Amino acid sequence: MSPKGGINEITLSGEAITGGGQPMDALPDQYGPRTPILQPGRYRFQLPADMAKMYEPIPEAYEAVMGSDEKAKVERMMVVFDAADPLLILQSPGAKRDGEAFQTRVTNIKRFRDKAHTVLASDADYFLRILGEQVFPVNNPGYATAFTKYGGKEFSADVEATWTCSAKRDIYAVLPGTEQVQQIVGVKGTGKTYRADADVHRNDHGDYPEEIDVVVQGTDPATQQPVTYTAIVRAFNNLTRFYE
Repeated sequence: MSPKGGINEITLSGEAITGGGQPMDALPDQYGPRTPILQPGRYRFQLPADMAKMYEPIPEAYEAVMGSDEKAKVERMMVVFDAADPLLILQSPGAKRDGEAFQTRVTNIKRFRDKAHTVLASDADYFLRILGEQVFPVNNPGYATAFTKYGGKEFSADVEATWTCSAKRDIYAVLPGTEQVQQIVGVKGTGKTYRADADVHRNDHGDYPEEIDVVVQGTDPATQQPVTYTAIVRAFNNLTRFYE
């Protein structure tokens, strides 16, 4: 083995490499491990101490309209609890995840909350109410201003898990005849969302699975022949109900 060195200290072949000079946009994402999902249940969280820079705009959102079955295109915002500013889990079912960080997003996109379609509210509205707000913010900056007041505050929420085979994204699937999981460029999901208990059940250990298999009919990008793929669909957590 030759000793390592700088570019001027070693001899490198100028042989052309496959793909050289091409943009990397089409490079498939890598499929790898991630933090296990939170099992559905009631959790207690603490907000980040500094809530001043937690917000992102949603330039195009579709929101329910009172007195109509249509949805209006609106601009909304979301509170982003990411790796830099996560929620802290104070209490979890069985104390299994106490002390861990949890990443999620909460939007102010309103939807109907009753069968009669007389109540429009967003997750952010319910969140702010249990934090202490008494009046709905009048605009997007008002939501950010309201949340900023509650840095470090504790609250409880129900965590749910869903598995969505997105119709807008390329699937990850086990390649036919192999055990290798790969992004199948150009093959989209079924668009169906699977829910805990209704569609997905607990395993022998009492937990919901991290991933489920979904059959997707597609076309082999190389041969253009019909192929049946087994898509790997990962669970996604979100907060569904908020409590003081």
